[in-house]
Formats: sequence, C-alpha cells, structure tokens
Amino acid sequence: MTYLGLRRARQSSDAEAFGPAVLFLDLVHPDRVSLNVSPDQETEAAKWAALSQQAQTARERLLVVSAGHPRRRVRELAQEAQVKLANAHQASGRQASDVAKHEGDPEWRAHALKAYAEADAAMRKLINAHFKWFGRS
Repeated sequence: MTYLGLRRARQSSDAEAFGPAVLFLDLVHPDRVSLNVSPDQETEAAKWAALSQQAQTARERLLVVSAGHPRRRVRELAQEAQVKLANAHQASGRQASDVAKHEGDPEWRAHALKAYAEADAAMRKLINAHFKWFGRS
C-alpha cells in the first residue's frame, strides 16, 4: 500500500509539472501568436514578458522531472521537452515580431510551426512515457 501511495504522489507531482508546459504550448502556437499581436508595443512587450516567465516556470518544472524521475527514459524525455519548449518560445517570439513589423516571412512561419510541432510531440511523448510507467497508456 505504501508503494502505491508513493506512486500516486509521484504521478500527481509530475502531472503538476506537465500542466504549465502544456498550457504554455497552447499560448505560443504560431498561428495564435500571429492572430493576437497587439499594435501597441508596450502591450506586446508585457505579454511576451509574461510568456517568458511562463516558459521559465514550465522549463524549471520539466527539469525537476528530468532530475528526479526514477525512470531514465522519462528523465531524458523531460530534458528534451524543456529544450523544445525553449525553441518554440523563441520561434514564436520571432513570429510575433515579424507580424508586428508587417514582415510576415513565410519561411520563418514554417520554422515556427516546425519548432512548435516538435515541442508538442516531445511533450506528448513525455506524458505518454510517464503515465505508461504508472500502468496507463
């Protein structure tokens, strides 16, 4: 019974780490970013400062999983996911900057979409590997 309780506690704490990353990915999808660019530079700067803080929080929580999960594969996937999150954040920020300057570069948009897709896939792999360990697929 103690083992089951510890597993559930681990599952819950890791799920709390995944939530901010999944929310962050939703907020930095390149299409969402492009549609929500504010013409006011101060508003846009404040929005990206908040997104940067959310990215930092999400990455820190994933790093905790990468440092402390009992399974090596989950630790590796958490490390990979936090890197991909940073890449998606940077790419979406550049996408927003291009849109704000009315420079919509189609190649950069494609890059931002690719970075986002890689981060999304990394998070899905991590979550699946984590919950598979707990007997759920």
